[in-house]
Amino acid sequence: MMYRYQIYMLVIITALFMNLSIKKLNADTIQKKFSAKEFLNIAQHPPGKKTWAQLEGTATHKRKGQAIKKIPLYLGIRFTPEQTFAQIFINKNEIYSIGQSYTAKEKVTIIREGKDKNQSSSLADFGIKPDDLTMSFLFWDLEQELPEDSIKGQSCRVFLLKSPNGSEKAKAYINSSYFSPLKVEWTKINENKPYRMLEVTSFKKVNELWIIDAIMLYGPGWRTKVDFPKSNAGLVEKGAPKDLFKPIE
Repeated sequence: MMYRYQIYMLVIITALFMNLSIKKLNADTIQKKFSAKEFLNIAQHPPGKKTWAQLEGTATHKRKGQAIKKIPLYLGIRFTPEQTFAQIFINKNEIYSIGQSYTAKEKVTIIREGKDKNQSSSLADFGIKPDDLTMSFLFWDLEQELPEDSIKGQSCRVFLLKSPNGSEKAKAYINSSYFSPLKVEWTKINENKPYRMLEVTSFKKVNELWIIDAIMLYGPGWRTKVDFPKSNAGLVEKGAPKDLFKPIE
């Protein structure tokens, strides 16, 4: 039987990509026309198999009138059928532990840890939110499905989603065949122009799993590029790295 693999993103970074897991679907399933809710349900949930991923790289931030900034990033992720765990290290001292449940209300929990947890956030300075990395916008309330579009030649279904607190909306472009977000535009309620955007710029195959290894985030007057040149992934049943989650001092 022929199979294709669904690419999920992480940390926004993707976490960065919590939705970095891969879903395996056969050709007949991919060709089926899903309703908006059915399609989003596939995009939201990881496969039945337990998988893991490690990504190491940098975030490079450029803001108008300021010097270019660069910080190191580490992302460790483990997927189970019920939930996903992720750990993000920024600049080696800013640490986030993230959990995404796939039961009940599919809640995401984000905890900042480490001795520097009360200091200002480098992640925020770079225009990144921890839940970007987790792609938690996929669990926002569906307002409507918009006309299909394409991103860099890839056919996408487009969904307008509303945040739980009702303060903003996300316009998500999700690959029609692989159920992976390729672009997201965030807009404040009662505003017309996006204040933040995310685009997937590169992905690669590691041990038969597809992972996102580069994304771009940008808004008025700023741009952040996240690259993960060093990455690894696999099935938990074949063994996961002992250092998948780093010790917190």
